[in-house]
Amino acid sequence: MSTETRQVLQGAQVVEYWENEQGQVHALAVLAKQPASNRFRQAILAADGEIKDLIQYASVTANNPLSALSALKRARSAQIRRDQLNQSLMIVADGRGIKSQYDQAAVDTLIRNALGTLPVTVQADDPSVKAELQRALTKLGVKTVAESEYVLRGFTDMAPVTEQQGWFWLRGSYELMLQRNETVMAKQRWPVKVSAADAGMVQQRARDELNQKLPGYLFELLSSETD
Repeated sequence: MSTETRQVLQGAQVVEYWENEQGQVHALAVLAKQPASNRFRQAILAADGEIKDLIQYASVTANNPLSALSALKRARSAQIRRDQLNQSLMIVADGRGIKSQYDQAAVDTLIRNALGTLPVTVQADDPSVKAELQRALTKLGVKTVAESEYVLRGFTDMAPVTEQQGWFWLRGSYELMLQRNETVMAKQRWPVKVSAADAGMVQQRARDELNQKLPGYLFELLSSETD
């Protein structure tokens, strides 16, 4: 069975089904435009209020950069949802939507600015891990300094390389922890699973994959919920 959806509109009612000569099933849905328009407008206005409150909290109320980043991350998700609602509104309101105070680019700029206010000291037992973390932080726009109240620690926990059916496998986990002075602000762990036909390449492939994913891991860590 193959299904496809172009746009989901809440409130639509399927009034008829039919099957063509190729056996494909079609459905006819109808949507009352004015009630749908009202629902979308209410949802958009609610999202606008949520976005404004989150940005206000991040800019004024948040007591540390991590709390601000978490609020901005939620604001970005709300903005994406809001934009989708506005597209739906334009479908049922003859192209007339509601202008937004913000857009995704504006929220992304706020996130980049917030990342730039977070000086971080990187610590790791493995010098290569430390270097990888510093590079990933730089890609995010985070300043790395010799001493800071915020300390990022990286840990790897890898099992020995194993061979299965001619392939060499490396499995384990990668853990990041952010501390503010002696308090753990955020801590997350991600699985590692890579393979290579050459035993000498499996470690390199693991490093390449980690370097590719590290900026995303770090943003996830830095924007996680915190007090």
